[in-house]
Amino acid sequence: MENFSISINKDLVDVDLLLQDQLSLPEAMRQLNLCEAFVGVLSGRTVAVCLLAKRKNYYDIVNLAVAALPEDTGVIYELLMYVMDYVRVQGGRFVEIGMGNAELRRHALLIRLGFRVVGVWGDYFARGGETAQPGKVVNRDLLRYRIDLNELQPRYRQSTF
Repeated sequence: MENFSISINKDLVDVDLLLQDQLSLPEAMRQLNLCEAFVGVLSGRTVAVCLLAKRKNYYDIVNLAVAALPEDTGVIYELLMYVMDYVRVQGGRFVEIGMGNAELRRHALLIRLGFRVVGVWGDYFARGGETAQPGKVVNRDLLRYRIDLNELQPRYRQSTF
């Protein structure tokens, strides 16, 4: 992808992107402080952020936010591939991510990348009181995905980290 780069630099994070998921500002800043930040930059503009937390036996993508871009730019794909290679270089084997049930395009991408559903947290979003609108799928459940990095081939060179 032309003019696209990925940086591990919290100073480049666009907090407004993190707030897309309806987090409060204090919660977004807490996540940012506790996680590693991967920032996608397209033509000099921050267009994507991925926050990664290390857990006991796996790495967890706690926030994946992308600016409104034309369809199929490949930004999410490139960012996830980079993060997965980074985790592999760090000695990690598993990456997990949670996603609302209404995010159909992202579900398809995760499946194509090799993620598998490992859990469903029923009514996770329903507690927030989101109401159904005609023609719109409402997030109710949180689906947890996991990928075993030993099943994938590295894509980026280790020297890029």
